[in-house]
Amino acid sequence: MSAVQPGVGIIDGGIMGAGIAEAAARAAFSRISAAPELSVLGEQSVIIEAVPEIEELELDLFAPVDEIARPDALLATNTSSIPMAKTLLLHVPRP
Repeated sequence: MSAVQPGVGIIDGGIMGAGIAEAAARAAFSRISAAPELSVLGEQSVIIEAVPEIEELELDLFAPVDEIARPDALLATNTSSIPMAKTLLLHVPRP
């Protein structure tokens, strides 16, 4: 089992438990993929970071992701306790 599989299982369970018709939930889930390697991010239109909430770790991840990601890709974080907007604006030169 890869390190990302537990997270994928949580997403799958959340989609299925959200009261969405199963076919619609499966269709939505089929468009989500986990990336254990940064190199696969270059073709993605939306990239959501989900590492532990350690500011240095998130910043160390976003700089190379910004370089790999296509120019029109949306970079997002799921952090809830780190004031990322200010920090990312200082370190990631993406609009």
